[in-house]
Amino acid sequence: MFDPSFTLLENPNIGLYACPFDDEGLPTMDKTFIEAGAVKSFDWDKKRAALAGCKSTGSFRNKLSQSTSSLVKLSISPGQTSENKLISSIKEGLIVDRLLGASQLNKLAGEFSVNLDLGYKVENAQIIGRVKNTIVAVH
Repeated sequence: MFDPSFTLLENPNIGLYACPFDDEGLPTMDKTFIEAGAVKSFDWDKKRAALAGCKSTGSFRNKLSQSTSSLVKLSISPGQTSENKLISSIKEGLIVDRLLGASQLNKLAGEFSVNLDLGYKVENAQIIGRVKNTIVAVH
């Protein structure tokens, strides 16, 4: 379903703010949702797992809603192309280093906006400066 080089994971037990338990009181675990381009699993909270006849994978609640599960510490496994080679292929763009706070999201339309804490402006394959305190949006 995705490019074979794409793997999407959730690693709630690594780094700062590790989460040993989810918002339903279950122990957290690493989860692989997409592996080598193939969908391997889904995120199931207790309620939706029971409705689907599946086992809960643990869930974090979106703090603004009690009815929607949320993912934490998502990561994409690194590819084979070096950072310098990736930058050399950018005519004009933005490298996102850190995001700040919550984002606005319209899942159905594929739209989002999020505050950028730190990024780098790229022009003609060169980083030309820092970008701070702005919003990145896809509409």
